[in-house]
Amino acid sequence: MNTDPHTNPPVLPPEPQIVVPVVVAEEKKLLLDWTAPSRPFKKRDKDFFTTVTTMAVLFVVILFFMKEFLVILVVIAFVFLVYVLSTVPPELIKNQIYTTGIQNGTHSYSWSELFFYTFDYKWGQPMMVARTRASLPGAIYLLLGDVPREKIEEVIGTRLAMRDVPENSWMDRSASWLSKKVPLEKQS
Repeated sequence: MNTDPHTNPPVLPPEPQIVVPVVVAEEKKLLLDWTAPSRPFKKRDKDFFTTVTTMAVLFVVILFFMKEFLVILVVIAFVFLVYVLSTVPPELIKNQIYTTGIQNGTHSYSWSELFFYTFDYKWGQPMMVARTRASLPGAIYLLLGDVPREKIEEVIGTRLAMRDVPENSWMDRSASWLSKKVPLEKQS
């Protein structure tokens, strides 16, 4: 028996043919568009700002004695962000639903990038929340404005799955727990 592999090379089976399905690109057609604020907004009162400032000063004093000067700057930047988001009303943006995906202002998302959608309320303002497959941004929030929920369900229904109960991440649950334990303003 000849054991030299160079004299009689083994016979390899033929390489399988790879068939790539041809996907016909769907024509981009506008299905629904509306104008709404870019984010939920709630005008805050003086008590809210007093509470936030008091808590920030307490953290800054503690961090000063720990000599954490960079963290102090982060706390100050966070307080400034809270102030700006609470006093400056959001701009109006155009939300559009196409046959190929969703456009929220200047950001476009194809249907393949989205996982599911649901409806939610924040400060009495109805919104559609579309969860993304990627961890960033994680979710797209589209305020409904004057568009009825049923119209959006009708347009998106065959393109994206809907969940009745919003799926909250651990960050959403943590923020909700913290806001119940440490209320920054009086409950009305």
